[in-house]
Amino acid sequence: MNENQASHTQERQLRESEAVSEEPRPRPQASQPAQKTAAHAAHAHSRPDPQETRTPRETRTPREDQAADGLPDCPVEVALGFISSRWRILIIRDLLKGACRFSELQRSVRGISQKMLTSNLRAMADCGLVTRTAYAEVPPRVEYALTELGMSLSPVFAALESWGEEYKERVASQACGATEGK
Repeated sequence: MNENQASHTQERQLRESEAVSEEPRPRPQASQPAQKTAAHAAHAHSRPDPQETRTPRETRTPREDQAADGLPDCPVEVALGFISSRWRILIIRDLLKGACRFSELQRSVRGISQKMLTSNLRAMADCGLVTRTAYAEVPPRVEYALTELGMSLSPVFAALESWGEEYKERVASQACGATEGK
């Protein structure tokens, strides 16, 4: 046995002997609150404990800026509720061109995972923006399309596209001006 093998054998035996002789350490229970440091205690008076101030959802009253139907009074906030994520905006952008299959959407919306695309399509179908049509074919084919409500967002996306084009032109002209000055 060479020196390297001997040292590995000794290390293994040492670890095994420590594992046998070492008593298991008690784990802290999850229900025990963490110990607060002096810094935490000094600031405890400035904020209420979130666990003590929360009320169950079913007992909450609508916010002052919400109507009785639960929708915000602000129309912009209502619209943003439908297109609140960057993924939904990109999915709607593609569906404004026409019905798409899942794989087409996944290729077009770069960076989105299958799970995220699925959850966004389901949420959009639940709120009435998208319809899901499954065809009884082999292999099965599923297409997603915008509903009338979803299509009503077309002018919003046209305005976003126009603003994006203007901004890109502004940045390009500033970049040209910066390189000309050098």
